[in-house]
Amino acid sequence: MTFINKSTALFFALFSFLSFSNCSAEQLSYSDNVPLSVTNWDRTVIIPKFNPDLGTLISVQISFEGGVVGLTRFENTDAGPATITEQLSAIVTLKKPDLSTVLVTTPTFQLVSNVPAFDEKIDFAGPSGATHDPVNANDTEFKGPYSEDNAFFTGVDNIIFPVASEASSFVSGNGNLISEFDTNAYAIITVTYNYDAIPLCDPAVNDISYENLTCGGSTSVIQLDGSGSTDVDSESLGFLWSSNCPNGVFSDSSSSTPTLTFDSSQNGTPTICSVTLTVIDSFEQRVNCQVPVSVQSCFFDCEGTLNGPARPDACGVCEGNNSCFDCDDFTTNASSLVLDGNSIAQNLLVKKAVKLRRNITQNPSYGSDVIATANAFQILTWELAWGLPNVITTCNNAQLCQSVSNQAFESQYLSASNGLASLVKTVLTGLITSDTKQLKKIKQLKKAAKKLANENTVALAALPDQSQCVD
Repeated sequence: MTFINKSTALFFALFSFLSFSNCSAEQLSYSDNVPLSVTNWDRTVIIPKFNPDLGTLISVQISFEGGVVGLTRFENTDAGPATITEQLSAIVTLKKPDLSTVLVTTPTFQLVSNVPAFDEKIDFAGPSGATHDPVNANDTEFKGPYSEDNAFFTGVDNIIFPVASEASSFVSGNGNLISEFDTNAYAIITVTYNYDAIPLCDPAVNDISYENLTCGGSTSVIQLDGSGSTDVDSESLGFLWSSNCPNGVFSDSSSSTPTLTFDSSQNGTPTICSVTLTVIDSFEQRVNCQVPVSVQSCFFDCEGTLNGPARPDACGVCEGNNSCFDCDDFTTNASSLVLDGNSIAQNLLVKKAVKLRRNITQNPSYGSDVIATANAFQILTWELAWGLPNVITTCNNAQLCQSVSNQAFESQYLSASNGLASLVKTVLTGLITSDTKQLKKIKQLKKAAKKLANENTVALAALPDQSQCVD
């Protein structure tokens, strides 16, 4: 009959074949066992090696438990009292695959009894005998932590350890003695790996994106952030940044949060590159992570201004006037301002003339149709004034230019401008008043209307009206 107490059974359940536990942030423990069996036996246990993908192995600890469970009994057949020593024990040995000894345990149960002379019954009971069933004992030996065998314990396969048991039980006493014993043994091995875990590399805290950035000029600057990188030991980490971005320069390539300055591509081509972060822990373990970087295409005008308006002419001269083709450019912006402003002033003169006539004739309803006509003329002149091309080019090179007449524009504007002047004259014609102030006002309005019309005629005459250069 064999027996394992409850605590031993629970231990077996926790450390079943090839059991695995993550003991701590930087510990892994593997266990295997040889179940309780009659000695003497030769068995093996299997322990996985430390996977180097997890980090760097620092040291190894081995716990090896040997246990015995069984019975002892005796009968003193001597004619006198005796002192009996019972010992249930075994030698349990853990070896490496090369059969070199790793650890040895000697679990031992011992009991000393004083019994009287033989009671004439061989029953392993009564005054002269005894039976002890079950009895058990265990012994645990440890090795480490030590690092001499780190290479042996590192890999992706398993280690097969030989385990052997040898019974060493006995019963001793006087010369006349009958004894029996039953020895069973078990073994449990636990290997704990103490290691430094590979650090976590994070080059973009909170998933910051460095892609599709807006171009800000000939160089771009981005703020990098690797502070989200961690190590389970909370040890200090080293940082090393690198990049294939054009002419990239880090403010401090060993900082967790450096800036990177690099050249931006120009005129329609986006910049596409990447940044690599290397995180280094205290055991010189390195892990790399990479993020893409891209900057939208930049456009610089011929004067080097980002998104500027300057353009080269047909001769390749920035903001040139095509002089290599014997061309002359006329910029119309100033003319448009004069023509538009004068027409607004002409419209205002019409309204002042209508107001003056209403006062003199005491007719408040006069001139509504006149004002409507003046507004229509003014809208037309505004459209014409700002409908001009920004630059009118006259050119003698037939390959570059073709004849385009501006006379229709001039004719329409001049007709509208003269129409506004005529409205002032029409409103004021035939007015009779003895008020000298009113008479003076009539003369001023007529004179101003004529002056503005003449200014518009001069401004139109300054515009080229024969040709415009077109591609």
